[in-house]
Amino acid sequence: MTKHAPLIAASVLIAVSMLGETVGYFARVIGARERQNALGYSMHVLIATYSRVGTLLGLPIIGYALDVGVSPWRIALVALTTYAVFILVTALFYFDQKVLTAVCVKIFARYGEPCKESSHGGSAEAMCSVGLAPGESRKIIVASALAFFCTSVSFFIASSAAAVWTAYRVTMLQLTPMMTAVGTLVSVTYLDPGISKLLDGGRGGLDMFRAILVGRFLAAISGGLVTVIFVWGFRG
Repeated sequence: MTKHAPLIAASVLIAVSMLGETVGYFARVIGARERQNALGYSMHVLIATYSRVGTLLGLPIIGYALDVGVSPWRIALVALTTYAVFILVTALFYFDQKVLTAVCVKIFARYGEPCKESSHGGSAEAMCSVGLAPGESRKIIVASALAFFCTSVSFFIASSAAAVWTAYRVTMLQLTPMMTAVGTLVSVTYLDPGISKLLDGGRGGLDMFRAILVGRFLAAISGGLVTVIFVWGFRG
């Protein structure tokens, strides 16, 4: 257990980082309900930024493991563990948002006006304004899945490649920002503006947040499979 503890810790830390960036979208739902869209967006950025501490701590642990000769399969195990934690917590947030609501209400009270509409509860009915059409939900799911897949799988593919081709591990690790950039571009050019447009028009609400979760749930499953397939195909 002690032998695997550092990589397990890295998995949990990276999962926390992924979850923070994801649930930050819920702050935008609260902001729209409170007619504080700009503050809601700022709270999303705040939550996502602080959550990146998980990545800042988790990736160096993986880097050290690579330096001491970790096997590619253990990197794949890190990916599977990270995605498993992410999927479990995402599923909980899909069905119950009371904890998220309570946290967001406190954050809004700290940085802006106290929440009047959302402080009484986090039920689905309380969070919904005007729902999304099926086509709109599908677009958000696809954009969310693509952005999250590119951003998250970059950590594990680059690390797996570094474990397979150890002589070039430093070069392989530089692939991480390249792949992450693709996911960031999808977010900033398509997903985020689309969400802002919906919320500014008083639409989306909880339907939008759940569509984001579904997209990331699917991306997490795909990311785990792709990492395992990559390691299996190039393990040496």
